[in-house]
Amino acid sequence: MTTSMNVEEAIVSRVASLASAGALEPCAAAARQGRRSVRDPLKMGWLYYFEYKCLYSARRYSDAYRLFHEIKGPKPTPIAFTENNAIWIHSVAMELAFRVGDFAAIDVIAAAAKKLAANQPARVGQLEETRKSLVDQAATLAKG
Repeated sequence: MTTSMNVEEAIVSRVASLASAGALEPCAAAARQGRRSVRDPLKMGWLYYFEYKCLYSARRYSDAYRLFHEIKGPKPTPIAFTENNAIWIHSVAMELAFRVGDFAAIDVIAAAAKKLAANQPARVGQLEETRKSLVDQAATLAKG
């Protein structure tokens, strides 16, 4: 194992510890800062995951939604997520789209989430239930 990998593992471990301790703002900041030093795609994915999770848990919904779009956009360093993390990120993004008023994005995000969860039929069902609930709530709000 190289020294670089040890440093990257230490960065991810520190961020994970902050998340586990409920130190949401320090976790998000450490994950953001750690991304400057990490090059391994899976470790980069964990840093994005923890930052996103901490922003969401801190109810910084607009910031978390912006981070979702950053995750989906082009980056100089590749990112890899575990299947479950990728599904969770998209599931939460549906709720975030609702919370920030981007109702049209709910169906698009749901389709991507269901595609990621294709090998997990129960998760696909849960994602569809969430999508339907959010779309129904959005329609109710639109009626005023």
